[in-house]
Amino acid sequence: MLPGGVAVNSVQFGMESCTGAQCAFGVKSFYKNNDSYVAARREFRKKFGIHPNSKVPSAHAIKTWVNKFEKTGSTVKKKGGSVKTVCSPRNIDAVRASFEQVLAGRLCVIPRNWDCQKAMSGVQKPLHSSKMTVWCAVAAFAIIGPYFFEDERGNACTLTSVHYAHMLQDLFILRLQGLPVNKTTYFQQDGATSHTAKIAMSILRPLFPGHLISRYDDIEWPARSPDLSVCDF
Repeated sequence: MLPGGVAVNSVQFGMESCTGAQCAFGVKSFYKNNDSYVAARREFRKKFGIHPNSKVPSAHAIKTWVNKFEKTGSTVKKKGGSVKTVCSPRNIDAVRASFEQVLAGRLCVIPRNWDCQKAMSGVQKPLHSSKMTVWCAVAAFAIIGPYFFEDERGNACTLTSVHYAHMLQDLFILRLQGLPVNKTTYFQQDGATSHTAKIAMSILRPLFPGHLISRYDDIEWPARSPDLSVCDF
């Protein structure tokens, strides 16, 4: 309480409580007064009208601001973030190239759903871009796909068991006819509901009798098993 009955609030200052403008003024005062922390604190108190009994930023706080300014050109923390990616012809080619790199030594046909937003190349993402589901089968002797799940208007759609079954009939079976597939060929897929639905399994079982690696079939392959193949990481 000051003489005359005027109340004064004590303001606490630290490295996190000061605004960007206050930090900048502290750095400016430090340089202006021949690198003097004492003079910088004095000008800070005068600039922002801080009562003599209240605290101002310490010499350590001002030193921290100065060091940060000299290293980064700013006294405030900058928020980081990763660059989002989208489905593009370039990313599609990158996905296919990745499949081709793992062909050597592969013995199984391995289907896999891919989210184009998770492609590794750095392409900026539009504000309201849509996701797209891509399917591809990989074997030591061929790549089948990629196949994009879209509706009649060419828009990306949610993968269902009906969509998956149509893809198997319209693309997969036709492509298998020209490939060296025999009774020793295994087919492996993960445990997605669209993959293990009755309509899809009724198509796959006759194609790979006794050699279907999938949930609910010949060879059990639980989702997130520690023995997943390289393509599923």
